[in-house]
Amino acid sequence: MPASTLLRWNAPQPAAVLDWQRRQEAFTRTNLMHLYLTRTIAAGSWTLMPTPTLHTPGMDTADFAARVLMLSESQRLTEARTYSIGPNTTGLAVATASGSAPRETICASRPPSPAGLMIFADPIGSDIAHHVTAQGRDVEVHTPIVAVSWSMWDPEHSQVLGDAYPLTWVRHSGGHGFIPLPPELTGIWMTFYSARITDTPTLAPGSIAAVSPYGQTITAGAAAELFTPDPETLGLVRRLPT
Repeated sequence: MPASTLLRWNAPQPAAVLDWQRRQEAFTRTNLMHLYLTRTIAAGSWTLMPTPTLHTPGMDTADFAARVLMLSESQRLTEARTYSIGPNTTGLAVATASGSAPRETICASRPPSPAGLMIFADPIGSDIAHHVTAQGRDVEVHTPIVAVSWSMWDPEHSQVLGDAYPLTWVRHSGGHGFIPLPPELTGIWMTFYSARITDTPTLAPGSIAAVSPYGQTITAGAAAELFTPDPETLGLVRRLPT
């Protein structure tokens, strides 16, 4: 049987959600986030990606895309209205969607606000990754999804680097390669958040907590050391210029 690691989640109190929003926005603009996003994109772990319309010699496409995604999320969180969803509502939502996917059409009028950050008392699901150890053991890692941000989105208003750096959005379509998105496309951008290791205190330091874009396992101890700096005291993790 595959081994399974399910992280428990300690949600913030409703009064602390605004502070969480502020700290997450600050962390979104750090060099650590930039490094992680760049490596993830370079490893091919993406669905939609901004690419420079005008390529210059030596330009790193993954670096460019990471900066656009970081600043876009920073703007999204800055404009977001915050929501704290209690366990009863979370439980009802999970139960409703457990049998089949919702059939309601998603439209711009459905979100409770044009931009938002919603934190759930209990995970609404999990991202599942598989890893085969050197001993041939299949490890199934469940990373709980505990929050979501959203905003209205279209290619024109995603030019967060300014007119000097025009960009084109492309979709990773698997066997069909990269497909540019039409400039008139509009939609709702949603970013799903998983729990930080420091917010899942029941996981032992040696337990596998995640699988990297390169297929390598990351223990809870390593994740706590490398990927969860204190946003209040950024230390060596400095903010990127906006």
